[in-house]
Amino acid sequence: MKDGQPIPGYNRKASIPWQAITYLVSKANYGGRVTDDRDIRLIDVYSNEIFNDELIMPEKWRPGPDVDPKYQYPFDEANIKSA
Repeated sequence: MKDGQPIPGYNRKASIPWQAITYLVSKANYGGRVTDDRDIRLIDVYSNEIFNDELIMPEKWRPGPDVDPKYQYPFDEANIKSA
């Protein structure tokens, strides 16, 4: 949204172009700085591991006992007073 209005032509149900994002990160952003073949392969692997549909899965960001303990909130939100 821009100024409270939807952006014309924006389709919120369209799939995320992960391949384009991966390319921008690994090739366009770091492509000129990473010159070793093994480092190039490594940054490609990292980009593919990080930038995919799992990144935005609601289950990954939902706190609770069924989520990996290292991603849980460290305190009980119900007992926190709001300002």
